[in-house]
Amino acid sequence: MSNSFELGPMRTSPFGERYFQSVNALAFEKEPSTELFKRHLPQLRSRNEYLFIIVGTDSFLLPAYLAEVHEPDSHNRYIFIELDSVLAELPEAFKDDERFDFLSDPAELTALLNEKKNESYLIRQRMDLVKSLSVTDASVNSVYMQLWDQAHEAFHGFMTWHVIGQNSRQFEDARLMNAADNLVPIEACRGDLKGATAVILGGGPTLDDAIDWIKAQQDKLVLFSAARIARRLVNEGIVPDFFVSVDPHDVSFDNSKGIYTYVDSSILLHSYHVNPKLLGQWSGLAAYTGQRFGWQSKDQVINIDSPGPNVINTTVHLAQALGCQQIIFSGVDFCFADGRTHESSSDEAKYSANILNQDKTVVENNAGQITPTTSRYLKGQQAMQTQVAHYKKQNPELSFISTGRLSAKMENVAYQPVDDIRLNDVDKSLHLIHFREKLAMPCDKKVKHIAAIVKQLEKQKKRFYDLKKLAKEGLDLLPKMFVNGEEKPNVSKKVIKAKNKIERLVGDDGDFIFNYNAAFFSDTFKPVSDDAMSQDEIVQQLKAFFQGVFDLSDHYRNQLIKSLERAKLRTEELKHTQPLSALYDKWQSMHEFGRFRTWQQCLDRAPSEQERQILEQAHEAFETEVGKQDTQQVEQLKSQTHNIARLVSKAILAADQKDVAAIEEIETHAQELENEANRHSLQKLAQGMVAEVKEEYDSAIEAYSYVDVPQLKETALKRAFAITMEQKQFQNSLMILEALCQFSLDYMVPYSDLLHLHQQDQSSVEVLQMYLQQKPENLGARFKLIDRLIGLEKAQQAREHIDWILERDPDNQAAKNLLAKLS
Repeated sequence: MSNSFELGPMRTSPFGERYFQSVNALAFEKEPSTELFKRHLPQLRSRNEYLFIIVGTDSFLLPAYLAEVHEPDSHNRYIFIELDSVLAELPEAFKDDERFDFLSDPAELTALLNEKKNESYLIRQRMDLVKSLSVTDASVNSVYMQLWDQAHEAFHGFMTWHVIGQNSRQFEDARLMNAADNLVPIEACRGDLKGATAVILGGGPTLDDAIDWIKAQQDKLVLFSAARIARRLVNEGIVPDFFVSVDPHDVSFDNSKGIYTYVDSSILLHSYHVNPKLLGQWSGLAAYTGQRFGWQSKDQVINIDSPGPNVINTTVHLAQALGCQQIIFSGVDFCFADGRTHESSSDEAKYSANILNQDKTVVENNAGQITPTTSRYLKGQQAMQTQVAHYKKQNPELSFISTGRLSAKMENVAYQPVDDIRLNDVDKSLHLIHFREKLAMPCDKKVKHIAAIVKQLEKQKKRFYDLKKLAKEGLDLLPKMFVNGEEKPNVSKKVIKAKNKIERLVGDDGDFIFNYNAAFFSDTFKPVSDDAMSQDEIVQQLKAFFQGVFDLSDHYRNQLIKSLERAKLRTEELKHTQPLSALYDKWQSMHEFGRFRTWQQCLDRAPSEQERQILEQAHEAFETEVGKQDTQQVEQLKSQTHNIARLVSKAILAADQKDVAAIEEIETHAQELENEANRHSLQKLAQGMVAEVKEEYDSAIEAYSYVDVPQLKETALKRAFAITMEQKQFQNSLMILEALCQFSLDYMVPYSDLLHLHQQDQSSVEVLQMYLQQKPENLGARFKLIDRLIGLEKAQQAREHIDWILERDPDNQAAKNLLAKLS
């Protein structure tokens, strides 16, 4: 996109404001900009201590308005993203105002947001992305709408990763729950697959094209598979050497439970924060990435990390660290290969998950075509290219191959059809025997390891108890720190002493504790004036600190207790110190019946009859859970892909982009909707849109007329109205607007405008009067009414409406100007 366009000369409004007509059309001709900003951007006026990222400056009238309405002590900041050609005219007054930043390239937003001056807004999550009037009024493919799309992608991409970075709680909680099962660091096996050929199996659509070749060549290949495609591999008769899983979220268990079929044949490589339910029921060989604990410890081991942003990035990192010389990607697409998001057997493919995508991101594929992708996929692809370049620099002999013709193109990754790939002549079996030997751990050794882990957990439990206790002391002292405006020195000393003790106890773990959940400490980042802090400000800052420590310590200590309970349970399973019936009750409460296998593995005798029955019961419950198809993910996919609002939104986007194929895809997808009325109306809406794009307007209007479901009918009527206006079928337009008024009174305003266009001014006035009886606060409509009353020479009625405005807003310049005209 060219971030520039021809500005043309500035125009002066009737209110003395200078603006670019090429940017704002005639938006400021009827009302001053201040009135429009008040009405359309109220959040900019009402919020304090906020960072606003605003796309467009509205010819610099918007920053001028904000400079006037917000004093510096409101602690607001503004980042404007504007076109190059507009910023070239930036007034000097704004260049030195520290409240404002101006960008022309949305790609620079991330770096700016990470600057120290914006830290408090990020931590407190007091930020908003806002459209200026120039963007709100922009047409679909205009330069301002393109600028908005770029800014929207940059902002939300940044926020996604920022929120994860500032809230590691889910990952740290999973780390604690996994403590007793994170036994062997994968570092122990570094380089053990030297010279081997690895195939990285992802869940993308191009897996379908290579699956037969993988099946035929699997004895020669070291297969690393994302855990989520285990079910597909079972159906294909493919036995991977490694499954890789990193995600702590509950849906990861639903996605990945097919791995249990391979518990005796495959090795699970997992992050320290993998879903605890998935890891807890895995009784096969496993190794973990990263650190067992989040806090600093002299017992920390050197280990291989698991870089993101997704499981495939981690998998490739592991393959090269383990020594693989040739790395082949299959089903690693980072795009919508052939319009699909996932391989054909996946739940996403069954429920047409691709229909949900509204991302406008694109990428080049190996066939040289431009193909749709998502911001998330693109980040994965970019991270992969960075990884590959780094590995190649370390080891130029490494080769990377993609088998997907329709996969996203990547630097240093060569596309090759599977029949052209020459495999390294390396026997993987010897490598894997040695690998498995390193991971095997007898039950008594596991018990010793877990005992050492329990000691660490107990030590931290005491530490966080002490932190909580000190924080409580501080909170109790604060109300006594100032009495009648006088500081109590002895109390202040005790407060500072408690704070210092906390800081010593935290030690080098400040970042770990803060990032566990930054929200606990958000109030410590409330902005204060540059002058000396008042007594109230001092107390509030200290209270925020102590309260944050108290809340975090309380939560984290509770998680440590749960982790200890889980470690104790694992010890009982390994040592058989509890009756199996008691263990079964715990498994049932956790919904983790698969843990029976660990108990069974370490039993050095034949189970009793009662134990055998309990084992059968646990096995049956586990198989039922693993075989369940109606999972949480399936329910989510059903709900999302059958969501009428989402589908209509996608259809509107496709129609505005004149993408007939995308609209027809929605029409086809509509056949899957269970509700007959929704199905019929969505199909007719899509048919109307296709006809509209093809400029078959009569057919479009006819199709829209058959849309009956209210949720869709309003959209159909609006599009039919636009067609009739463009075709100058104004009588039809009036009829459609009349129908639209049933959905919202706000349609009475354009209805009045159309009557005015037809010189039916009295009727136009009557419609506006009826509207304002219901919505008196709409100043835009009231100004239109005043204008039309003046045109009808009804000066007294016009003056009454002007007085109504000035009674409520004596400084309204537009009303003052109109009153002066009438005088």
